Amino acid sequence: MGPSHPISSRPPRRLSPSAPSTQGRDYSYGQHATRIAALCDEATFSATFGAPQAEVASLLASKTLTLPLLLQIAPHGTPDPSHLLYDEVLYILAATSAAALACNLAAFRLPMRAVAASKTQNVKGLC
Repeated sequence: MGPSHPISSRPPRRLSPSAPSTQGRDYSYGQHATRIAALCDEATFSATFGAPQAEVASLLASKTLTLPLLLQIAPHGTPDPSHLLYDEVLYILAATSAAALACNLAAFRLPMRAVAASKTQNVKGLC
């Protein structure tokens, strides 16, 4: 076999359009899991996941720890954060969309101002 072509037919994961939302979701997932793990009893947590609470990050990376499993050992009344996982991503998307709107408005107003200024100068030249 010859050498492989440096450009593959499949883009790397980091360059895919869904990468920012996936990374934002993963970050939020880790934050919520860490908060819920802090609420759990240390002995119950260790018995369930085979590691202390300090190793939440490694348990999440290995997919041993999930929110549904963590909620089973969490204190009664702990809310399920699953519906909040994309909140930060959607806030960032909304801010980016607002910035794009502002840029578009500014870009389309610039030529109109220039046209209006040139008309004003032409009218002043006629008087």
